[in-house]
Amino acid sequence: MSTAEATPTLDESFPRCYEAVLGGRLETPENVLYFPARPALSVEVKPKRGKLWTAVFAEDGAGFLTGLFTTPDDRTLCVVCGGAGYFIDTDDPERSWFRVECTPIRFALPFAKHGLLAFGNFTDFVAYRVDSDSIDVRLDVAWRTARLGWDELDVTRTTEDRIEGQAWHAPDDLMVGFSVDVQTGEHEGGAYPADT
Repeated sequence: MSTAEATPTLDESFPRCYEAVLGGRLETPENVLYFPARPALSVEVKPKRGKLWTAVFAEDGAGFLTGLFTTPDDRTLCVVCGGAGYFIDTDDPERSWFRVECTPIRFALPFAKHGLLAFGNFTDFVAYRVDSDSIDVRLDVAWRTARLGWDELDVTRTTEDRIEGQAWHAPDDLMVGFSVDVQTGEHEGGAYPADT
C-alpha cells in the first residue's frame, strides 16, 4: 500500500493475536491549530488478553499513507496515519508504544519470509524485525538503507528478497534505478552508490 487516497485497510501479512477495526477518519475543523499534529484517525482494538481499547492517531500530513499493518510480532499493531507511524503493543497500549523511525511514511512493505516490515520515505528505507529480548514492544530496527536519492523515491516492484525502484539524481536531473536486498538493507544503484 503506497497511497493515502485509497481506503485504509488492515494488511494481514503477518499472524496476529488481536482484532483491529478502523474507526474512520475524524472530522476536525480546518481553522484550528493542532500540536503536534491534527487528530485524524480512530482505531478500535480487541487484544487476545485484556479489554477492548480505542485510540486516536494524528497525521503528519494529508496525502501520505494511512493504514493498519500487522507486524513480525503477533501482538504489535502498526498504525500509519497521514505519514506518521506508530507501533503499539495491543496488550498494553498505554505503556508500550513508539513511533516508526521514518517520516513521512510513503511505503509500508511487509516481507513475511524474512520477518521484516519495511518503511520508505522520499530518500531511504528502514526495516523492523522482532527483538525477542525486548520487554515492551518487541520490534527493533533490523537495518536502514543509505540515502538512495535526493528526493522522489518510488517503488516500482518488490519480490520476496528485493525492493526495486527509482530515485531522483539532482545533479543530472533524472531518475535512477536502485535495488535493495531485503535481508541486509544493502543497495545497488541509486543516486548515492553504495560504498566500495
